[in-house]
Amino acid sequence: MSTTVLVYDDAVGVPGDIASLTGIERFGILLYKRQRLWEHASAAAKQAGFTQRIHLTEHADRLNLADELTSGPPGQRFVYVTSDVVSADPELFTTFLAKLAWSDEDVVARPTGGRAGSAIACLGAERLRQLLLSSRTDSARESWWTDRRDHIGTIPSESAFLCLSDADLFVRYLSGSFYTRAFNAIQQSGRTIVKRSADRTKMKREHDYWYQLPPALQRFVVQPYGLEDDGTTAAYSMERLNMPDMAVLWVHGPEAVSVDALGDLLDVVFDWFADRPVRQDSSAARAKAEELYLHKLDRRMADLLALEAGQHLDRLVREGTKTDGLMALTERYKRLLEAEWARSGPGDTVAVMHGDLCFSNILFDKRSRLVRFIDPRGATTEDELYSHPYYDVAKLSHSVLGAYDFVNNGLFEVLVGDDLQLELRVERPPVDTRQELFLQRVAAAGFDPVLMRLYEASLFLSMLPLHAEDPRKLLGFVLTALQILDEVEDTRAERPSLLKRMLG
Repeated sequence: MSTTVLVYDDAVGVPGDIASLTGIERFGILLYKRQRLWEHASAAAKQAGFTQRIHLTEHADRLNLADELTSGPPGQRFVYVTSDVVSADPELFTTFLAKLAWSDEDVVARPTGGRAGSAIACLGAERLRQLLLSSRTDSARESWWTDRRDHIGTIPSESAFLCLSDADLFVRYLSGSFYTRAFNAIQQSGRTIVKRSADRTKMKREHDYWYQLPPALQRFVVQPYGLEDDGTTAAYSMERLNMPDMAVLWVHGPEAVSVDALGDLLDVVFDWFADRPVRQDSSAARAKAEELYLHKLDRRMADLLALEAGQHLDRLVREGTKTDGLMALTERYKRLLEAEWARSGPGDTVAVMHGDLCFSNILFDKRSRLVRFIDPRGATTEDELYSHPYYDVAKLSHSVLGAYDFVNNGLFEVLVGDDLQLELRVERPPVDTRQELFLQRVAAAGFDPVLMRLYEASLFLSMLPLHAEDPRKLLGFVLTALQILDEVEDTRAERPSLLKRMLG
């Protein structure tokens, strides 16, 4: 290999329409599948054998590197990548970088939809220095490449790379970013998505759900079609909509999801709550509530504590919080829930539900205000559509109030205080009017915020064994649940001021 240095130019401009969509100022900070684009590129380069990876975030960084290149080792070569160039296939990206690093000639590969200045190139030190000095603006960098198109060879990239400066390609890229657990496989082709799993029953339930919905609710959900079952796996197809999921937007802050944008989304989501059929059935309401918020938690906690990761987490909770382990935390939650049910009961109705109405399952196009739900819990009969009416709003709350998407994407730290107690610090903006807006909608729709947050706490606890492969995330979820229970205990006695107190 003639070069081991990657130069990642993250000082390229973000077009205005993309900046308004996500709020990002640099492409390298965009989150895609739980990592920043810079982290994806750095990991691919490391895997390809690059021992040095240089991250340029402003033009001053380019100038500093240009100065260093004047005294670098003779014959040194560099792989230069603009941060608006991506590949959805990390293995392919790694292989391409490894091959490119062997080039003894200056060559460039162009991404699909790329601007003249968007490139993956292998360059010598002097030519890279000239490029860096000529990149004060995007147009200047584009002119530099255009002027040298006859002197720098172009190699095919086999359409393996996209340029995110193209707004349509950007949205298409983000629309494929939703997380898929190991038991599902997602295949994307053109405008079609095929979802496949060995859990054939689950696939049939997800497929049949849309067809069991009342016509007035079908408009909220992406329609599945073409159910296939080969006896080993089952699959169904859906239209691939060029829309990012709300989780991708939410973790990029208020610049990506303003109060007005969230209001547009909540208009649709609370139309779902208002339009869904409700059945009066107090015994079914209690049975559903006990299953969702008590029995499921008991089963999941037992599953967690049977795992090595769960046992280690239990020790951390004992040593780093004022809670005597996971079972004590679970019992604390149950006491609070039983106290609330003693006051008001779990309700006397059941309602049609989505079953997993978190931000990662809500597609949202801010430009058109189009909202669509994906990945419902599923149902093969009309009766299976109905469950406890709070479940969907609790799922929504764990994204809006509980910072689930930040923790799920690793955007948090666990700190040790002076009292040796663990503290969760989430990398999100401070509580703002977006959460106020959500809580106002919750109250206007007739939901009790205390009950909603208690049910939300159970979601964080019951999901723990599903994420046992990531022990750090487990701790984030547990500390979030502890925070929610602390808030609920602090506010139960002052219910009239609940909204203000919960927003801190």
